Amino acid sequence: MGTKMSESTFIPGLRGVFGDWAYYSCVIQVDYLAKNVLFAKDMYKATPRWSDMLQRELSAERGEEIADYLRENDRFFNAIVIGIYGGSPQWFEINVDAEYPELSNLPEERLRYTLGFVSLSGEEKLYVIDGQHRLFGIKRAISDGTDLSKDEMPVILVSIKDTPSGRIRSRRLFSTVNKKAKTIGLGARIALDEDDATAITTRSLVESGQIFDECTILFSSAASIPPSEKMALTTVGNLYKSIYLLLKGLLRNRGIKSPQQIKALLDGKRPPQETLDDYYKYVLTFFDGLCEKFSELDQYICSCSPDIPIAQYRGKHGGHILFRPIGIELFSRIFSELRGTTDERLDILSQLPVNIAQPPYLDVIWNNRRNIIIKSNNSQMLYILREMCGIPLTVKQQQSLARLRTDIEHR
Repeated sequence: MGTKMSESTFIPGLRGVFGDWAYYSCVIQVDYLAKNVLFAKDMYKATPRWSDMLQRELSAERGEEIADYLRENDRFFNAIVIGIYGGSPQWFEINVDAEYPELSNLPEERLRYTLGFVSLSGEEKLYVIDGQHRLFGIKRAISDGTDLSKDEMPVILVSIKDTPSGRIRSRRLFSTVNKKAKTIGLGARIALDEDDATAITTRSLVESGQIFDECTILFSSAASIPPSEKMALTTVGNLYKSIYLLLKGLLRNRGIKSPQQIKALLDGKRPPQETLDDYYKYVLTFFDGLCEKFSELDQYICSCSPDIPIAQYRGKHGGHILFRPIGIELFSRIFSELRGTTDERLDILSQLPVNIAQPPYLDVIWNNRRNIIIKSNNSQMLYILREMCGIPLTVKQQQSLARLRTDIEHR
């Protein structure tokens, strides 16, 4: 790490360009990283629910393993990537020609301006973009008394403007780097991905407060909701999956059939804002329609108060299908597969039974003896609802249903 001079920190490094990113490959003292670099979750400190979900994406076990490794003398890390956010970072290049005239004949002039120092004013915020678990391990090892003051780490710095577009760019870099290197957790994807149209739409739906809010959505990437949860309708992970089904159905209804095309449109390059607005309105219309057709859902969504506890709709007695994550997912999928106008499709959904402790859900996805969800029969439940809504089944789906019904009869 460099030294403090007139309130600024100077970091020796090499300047390079990759795509449309200028970056600096530097050497920084490990204890400086521990004190000054924040995790990706801190990008969302103003919205703690997203931040909490990102915190859960960090594996404490993996961080502890790294901390143990750092206590050994035989240690080494490859470079981590850090975003410089805001402030006034500057680059001071070194004129090597003055000290080494023989370098004036370098074949590429740019090579003479690659060496230098990055200057940080102290007002910048530093976020780890790639290397969260290494940073976690560093912080843990130092807090436990491991002396890393003489260690220096290779670090790649990228500068990000403190603007709305800069925040999008920083979150995109985080999700892109991690997706290309190793599959990131669903929570990080939902909270940070700026190219995944489903993630963007999910965030917009929750943050707008038009239909969901912090009462009705549990900020967890899990598909199921814990029995102890007494307020939330579902998880943000389940909402993400349901929105993906809705958007996939929207694209198919518009004539886009190829799975590759659908994937590219929903999780490729960030769509134009008008497209994102279109997706948001479509999803909002669906959930608004569910509230209109199902009075229990409307009552709950509109109130979200302790006067209407979730136990009234979800518990050991079974309850309402739409107060279970599997119900929201199933209804989203059926809606997407139906043909007709939005109102016509919602009308068909409104005719479906809602008591999960009664047919067609009983003994398929609800066990009345143990009062629990049966997770193994989700596909068969979908086939039953398709059949009830007039959606044709394949021969294999019909055979699967026949086997399920035979099995239920012989129990």
